[in-house]
Amino acid sequence: MAPCHSRVLQWQSSIGRDTVRRIVKERIPEWTEGLRDWQLDVVCRILDGEDVLISTATGDGKSAIFAVPLVVLLELQRQPMYYADLPRRALPMGIVITPTKGLAGNIVFEINKLGVGAIAYCSEVLTEARKTGRHIWKEIASGQWPLVCVDLEHLTAKDWEYISNTELWRKNFTFLCVDEIHLIYEWGADFRPAFRNIGMFARSRCPPNISVFGLSATMEPGLPMSTICDTMGFVAGHFYHLQRTNERPNIHFILQTLTHTLGGETFPDLLAFLSSGRKTVIYCATIELCWRVAVYLWSLLPPGLEKLKRVRLYHAMCWPDENEETIRLIRDDPRCQVVIATIAFAQGFNVKPLLDSVQLGIPSTMNQLVQQEGRIGRDLVSLARSVVLVQAKAIEAAERYMRAHFPSEIGPPTTQVRKTKRNATKKKASKTVHIDHAKARLLVEQGCIIALRNIVYRNPPLEMTARDCIAASRPVPCSRCLPRTNITLDFPASPVDPSLPLLVPFCTPSSLPLPIAPVDIQGKAEHALTAKMRESVTKSLGEFRDIVRKQEKGLDLTGCTPRASYFPASLVTCIVTNLLSINSTEDVANLIPTWTHLPHQCLPLFNLLTQLQMKIRVQRDTARLLWNEKNRLRMKSRREAQKGTSKEDEPSDTDELEASIIDEVALPVNAEGDDGICDNGMEDTVDAAPTEDISAAGPLDITFPGSTVPSKRPALQDDTNGAIPKHARRAVRAPLSSSAIVSQSYRPLYRTRPTRSRGSHVTDENQIL
Repeated sequence: MAPCHSRVLQWQSSIGRDTVRRIVKERIPEWTEGLRDWQLDVVCRILDGEDVLISTATGDGKSAIFAVPLVVLLELQRQPMYYADLPRRALPMGIVITPTKGLAGNIVFEINKLGVGAIAYCSEVLTEARKTGRHIWKEIASGQWPLVCVDLEHLTAKDWEYISNTELWRKNFTFLCVDEIHLIYEWGADFRPAFRNIGMFARSRCPPNISVFGLSATMEPGLPMSTICDTMGFVAGHFYHLQRTNERPNIHFILQTLTHTLGGETFPDLLAFLSSGRKTVIYCATIELCWRVAVYLWSLLPPGLEKLKRVRLYHAMCWPDENEETIRLIRDDPRCQVVIATIAFAQGFNVKPLLDSVQLGIPSTMNQLVQQEGRIGRDLVSLARSVVLVQAKAIEAAERYMRAHFPSEIGPPTTQVRKTKRNATKKKASKTVHIDHAKARLLVEQGCIIALRNIVYRNPPLEMTARDCIAASRPVPCSRCLPRTNITLDFPASPVDPSLPLLVPFCTPSSLPLPIAPVDIQGKAEHALTAKMRESVTKSLGEFRDIVRKQEKGLDLTGCTPRASYFPASLVTCIVTNLLSINSTEDVANLIPTWTHLPHQCLPLFNLLTQLQMKIRVQRDTARLLWNEKNRLRMKSRREAQKGTSKEDEPSDTDELEASIIDEVALPVNAEGDDGICDNGMEDTVDAAPTEDISAAGPLDITFPGSTVPSKRPALQDDTNGAIPKHARRAVRAPLSSSAIVSQSYRPLYRTRPTRSRGSHVTDENQIL
């Protein structure tokens, strides 16, 4: 793009570059080494009004790209006579578009330390401003805030329409920055479509002589890159693209399989990494999982309020002030060790004391994995540790995906698929699940993980970065290459104030109740539930959870308890598995003793389970009676057909038969289909009664009766002592036909081509004359 002023001197000239170095050295003395060469080159291009797209590692100094231009222009404004006659602004202003409010607050905090005024244009700040009668949009339009961090949804508000039409703002506006620009491709399609409107705002609302640039650490080449360029209006040959490696040489990457499921209440895999006393962030896929992990870690610490400071939560359901306090504590307080967070913590935060990152479960994409580990080891000197604890089923799914779509990129099978009765009897093929290709390659990779990541992002120089840790002589190898080296990695604890007592290690006290393992009763026919039954019961328990939440929400002092925590999924699974073995409230209490709301909700839960039991038993008895009646009619028709006395006697209207059977549900029925004895006392082979429910015909309105329906009849009602012997029940075999008759029956019933003629006429059914 053209520069903002038609002057001879440009910022990219030697005079301009020297001016930037001089100002940074004077205004930011804590940067002892000043700007790096690539930072200086990009800053000068932005000051000259060029469009830039930058891809570099997390912690590599991307924040300086939008901070230094404002520092330089503000210094020129204060002391214009001490510097060369370079392009400048009277009231320099810039915009940084951020994906999260937490990132905006972190940027404001860091920029204010450099002496640049900044404000986060978010709902919380606007609400506080309205209370005091302030108009933030007027302050921005008048140039009171050099840097404004705004989320993309606010760009379509009328306030920004007014700001962008102000003459003062258009004359002094310098740049538009999109932080974490890779989210245009990841989130813009469905999660947050407003990402697709950023380019429209930049090209239609902003002046044409400004710099539009984007920053990211995880910009994949190919379709993601082209989508970003099309959205932002970056045309080849008219913008500067800088691609640096996103490899972090001070991070030890570990890929490890979980030993415990993520659906339970205990997570012992975390203790091996938390015992070292290092500041750690634990990433969870859902807020509900964050809560369960926090409760588990709190239970391993001594009682008191100190554990609430040591283990903190960071997610969207926490109050904004609480999230800000969490950032402050993990950054400044040595007693705060663990932050349990969602993906909201992974976007651009600069918390230098963080040393370890543990991801519970594999993230949805490779980009998310790299972003989440990018919050640790920000000083580039400390040895950091990135741990990904992945489920075994995720590795199996990735291997199936790669073998189905990219068989040439995967070696021999590494995992043995578990064969179960359910998988063996499936009639429908499983649906193809889409998996991020880069993530699938990572899960099935048997060699160097760092080399694979460099190949995915094409980190330069590729001929060196594509080598494994041993060939590339990396000082911190990955977990796959470390056993083949003589390197020993030591991960010391985070520095602690000597005047403070040492942190108490996480441990499992003897008084801690052990998790309740569901009883394996699926092999018993009377207790096993079909897939449809389990789905129906799970849905009913989900509705019960909402009722519990409405009743118990008023007693929640924190105000941020997730919905799923009122009746966790692990308890639901345990109840569904043992549903038909629950006979009293004591059984419920013994089955789920750790449920917080058990004292008040035990009886309502037992009443619900009793109704579900009755419904399942009625459905089973109805299906069994219907099946037995169909078998009886089928066998009767076979016997009559053998005797030649009647035709098929099977009823054609099944609905009428079902209606007649439902009226007889209260009668006791043998669970084994009358032991294979027909009503007339004749033994024959019949199909086993199905266990599938017939709820597809409509839900049964079942009320809680006073007594249960017996599942088996006490004795056979038919007298089978006078049954006809087997040899007497055999049908008489028809006499054998002669070979001539048999061959005659195979002749065609139509005229063949050689014998067709106009004069021929049919005199017999099988003869043409």
